[in-house]
Amino acid sequence: MKVPQHQYQETIAFYRDVVGLKPFTAKAPAIGFELGPTGCGSMKRRC
Repeated sequence: MKVPQHQYQETIAFYRDVVGLKPFTAKAPAIGFELGPTGCGSMKRRC
């Protein structure tokens, strides 16, 4: 997601501190967040 430079640190803090997503910096200087498992295995119903 693109974020205006003046909101960058606030956006990182929101997803890390408020939403509780774990950040990762494998592609620094970009920062990403672990969103959890994907696919049918993460759904409560069968695919």
